[in-house]
Amino acid sequence: MPVLDHSITNDLMEKYFQSVNMQHPILDYDESAAQYHSLASNPEPSLEYASFLLMLALAEVAYAPAPEALDTDWSPGSTYSSAALSRLRPT
Repeated sequence: MPVLDHSITNDLMEKYFQSVNMQHPILDYDESAAQYHSLASNPEPSLEYASFLLMLALAEVAYAPAPEALDTDWSPGSTYSSAALSRLRPT
């Protein structure tokens, strides 16, 4: 599970709703904010936590500057998406 830096995750959540959710409105801000505060203070492996991590990953991808050249190491959002996918795989 990634260590959540609240200054970064707060920013990513706001960016998600300013960009991704504006184009594809699937989440309710108030509901997501309440869930975020609950999960951020008590992270547990769950489907809700995986969804939260995917929201952060999408925000990070949406705001990551594109590389100037083909860069195989360029993978914005991978920290959050990898953690989310590990929660979704059966053990």
